[in-house]
Amino acid sequence: MSAQLDLVLSQDPSSSAQLDSSHEVSEQHSSIAQQSTRMEGLETPAASAESMVLLEVALERPEEPSSSAQSTGQLEPSLEVSHETKPLTHTVYNIYSWQKYSPKTRLVYIRDLLTAELEVARLSPGPLGFDCEWKPTYEKGRSENPVALVQLASETTILLIQLSGPLHALCPAFPQKLREVLQDSRYIKAGVGIQGDCKKLWANYQVVTRNCVDLALMARTVDNARWKGKYTDPIGLARLCETYEDFTLNKGKITRSNWEAILRDAQLECTFQWVVLATHLHNFLYDTQMQQTTAIPV
Repeated sequence: MSAQLDLVLSQDPSSSAQLDSSHEVSEQHSSIAQQSTRMEGLETPAASAESMVLLEVALERPEEPSSSAQSTGQLEPSLEVSHETKPLTHTVYNIYSWQKYSPKTRLVYIRDLLTAELEVARLSPGPLGFDCEWKPTYEKGRSENPVALVQLASETTILLIQLSGPLHALCPAFPQKLREVLQDSRYIKAGVGIQGDCKKLWANYQVVTRNCVDLALMARTVDNARWKGKYTDPIGLARLCETYEDFTLNKGKITRSNWEAILRDAQLECTFQWVVLATHLHNFLYDTQMQQTTAIPV
């Protein structure tokens, strides 16, 4: 036995310290084994030093995975960590273009009183896209500037009527025919946030605007299942465009530009888009409402 032990020490000199400690452990194991043998009335030979060394090595060896895990090459389900993330979805809309819906529409940019009277008189009663613009106030505490631009759009004509600014001398008064159309309930004025425009026209020019339709409220009424929430929560024109037309509006900073100066191409393009879209959204929601009404059994 001593020869076998010397052979183990000569093969692994670095394990001498481990053997010393293993002898102590083996003696403890031997005494425990002898005590258990005496208690049971059985005779068990003392464990050899070599078997105790092998026992200690087995105790220090980490637990190996099960045979099923080795055969499949997979970890236990409890040890698996998933790093998968669901991809984020974001709808990308194309920019709305009024030419798609109204390629033959007349565009009239008006800066004088006479042209305003003539062109407004040509409008027929019915739905009109309606919007107003005015120059922003850049100084805190300063009162708002008056309405500088009134926009009206029918199925065939878009009118941009400039009222104030450096060219106000060419149009010193509010066009009378425009006043009559705004007051006439046969002309349906459709827009988003239209209440503010009507109040401002009255405050600046004492113009009464009748038969106004806020498209956000109309959408909540006709398509209520889609628009949950309080009626006071705003729904912008761009959101309505994305919902019902699958397009979006490219406003940018145009809304904060100077509407009293001669309008640039970018301003003209945006104003055309807004009022034409308002007209088409009104007609779409109106047709939807009519279909719902006729579907109700009498």
